[in-house]
Amino acid sequence: MSEAMTATINETIAETSTNILATTKSAFESGMADARASVEESWPKIAEAVSKGVYNSAYYVAFGVTFPVLLLAKSIPQNNSLVGGFVDGARRASMRCDKMFSEK
Repeated sequence: MSEAMTATINETIAETSTNILATTKSAFESGMADARASVEESWPKIAEAVSKGVYNSAYYVAFGVTFPVLLLAKSIPQNNSLVGGFVDGARRASMRCDKMFSEK
């Protein structure tokens, strides 16, 4: 093999390697730009879905706690010592909480 042919082969290999690296770099940068654009486009939708999920969770927990308590409270006859004890205890607990939080 002559030196001219060897130099041409080596130059071709070097050019090919450079082209492969340049193409890979270009593809990577293009992919990153596409990924960034996709995230920027979908982020508001993700934030809205998370917000709805938090709202729905809080709603169902509050409903799940409040409904049975009110159902039980409404099933108890009104003018008796049991209801009077509940009312007085609730007032006292409310006053105690107000006192605790006003001291801060």
